Amino acid sequence: MKEFNRKNLLEEAYTWIDTKYQHQGRLKKTDKHKGGVDCAGFVIGVANTFEYETPEATNYSFMPDKDLFKNTIEQYLVKINMEDLKAGDLLIFAFDQYPQHIAMVSNVNPIRIIHSFATARKVTEHDIDEVWQKRIRGAYRFKNLKD
Repeated sequence: MKEFNRKNLLEEAYTWIDTKYQHQGRLKKTDKHKGGVDCAGFVIGVANTFEYETPEATNYSFMPDKDLFKNTIEQYLVKINMEDLKAGDLLIFAFDQYPQHIAMVSNVNPIRIIHSFATARKVTEHDIDEVWQKRIRGAYRFKNLKD
């Protein structure tokens, strides 16, 4: 198995680009099928490549459940300050009142993210613009991730 470091983590994340969006999906695209993942499925799938402990429950609604998403994230990841953000870290976002979306940082200056996004209908990478910047509700890091 590859070492759990930022370089390997990002290399794996990029292999998920263009996997189609599917709510609660956990399947990476291959030459034979388009796979299907949501934002959590993408992060869990990448992490599982390194045998990282991830949540088992996958039954959740499109609508955020107050603090459930954030509390689950904090069981498996370490909260960090935005000033400490590095490629391979994760950001959580709120579209309304509560956090409900997660993405991996692929670059810090400017901030770029890789995520499975329903509007894009696939795993994609893009810059964080002002709208996305306002949605950020926290930054997190995988435990034991090496630089």
